[in-house]
Amino acid sequence: DTRQCSVFHYQSVCHLIDAAASSAHHTQHSCTVYANPSAKSRIEFHKKLSTKFQGVWVMSDDEDASKSNLVCNGQTQQWQASGVEWTKEGAKFDGTSSKMTLENVNFGDLSLGLTWLLRLKRQPSSTQAFLENFDCDSATSGAHLFEHPASNKIFFGSSRQFTPTKSITSTAIMTSDPNQFVNIGITAVPASELYNLYHNGGFVTNVTSDSHDWGTTNPQLSCFSLGHRIPSQHLLTGTVRAVGIANFSLTEAEISRFFDLVK
Repeated sequence: DTRQCSVFHYQSVCHLIDAAASSAHHTQHSCTVYANPSAKSRIEFHKKLSTKFQGVWVMSDDEDASKSNLVCNGQTQQWQASGVEWTKEGAKFDGTSSKMTLENVNFGDLSLGLTWLLRLKRQPSSTQAFLENFDCDSATSGAHLFEHPASNKIFFGSSRQFTPTKSITSTAIMTSDPNQFVNIGITAVPASELYNLYHNGGFVTNVTSDSHDWGTTNPQLSCFSLGHRIPSQHLLTGTVRAVGIANFSLTEAEISRFFDLVK
């Protein structure tokens, strides 16, 4: 299966061909095996995104490919999905039972920074979860990106992950059209208290920010939830096309480049 990271670059056939070429003293030899055109496109994504992200997923009606990380960094865990419909536009969440979780990843440490990006369309709601990370053992919530209780606002909270813990909320900038995709995200350097929300082409300038005391912090949470808050709260009604995760901050231009690649 060429969609698994472990065989992106090293496949048994290529090993044999390259070994034979080396023994014959051929100075130029290269081998790549593609299971199908979809696998080839995944490798191209990897080449363009691997230096910036620890995890990237582009979702479609191919369930297995949708749940697999495009960035080949040895992190091969797939999303676990329940009640999700796989469509050409992406992973469709019904707002009732659809959930996705990603467990025991090595890029959950957000102490040096983070960037979370999503391309999605959704039914505007008073509160619904986009992306959150949490403690795999205790299911304690960590940082979270939501639609704010006031519809069409983007909300990020650094609950229990950074000191000082903060929240940042945009004005009502997301579209009310449930058929229109939006590009949203957060990039942050917690130690410097620098937080930028992103929406459709640029950083959001009109935001409110608050500090909170949510108790003991733990920056090294290694599970993520998509489209819900653990265990089954604030379920998303909408379709997720792409997700990008980095554990450092990115520039506005780098984020825009990501969305150009995953449309």
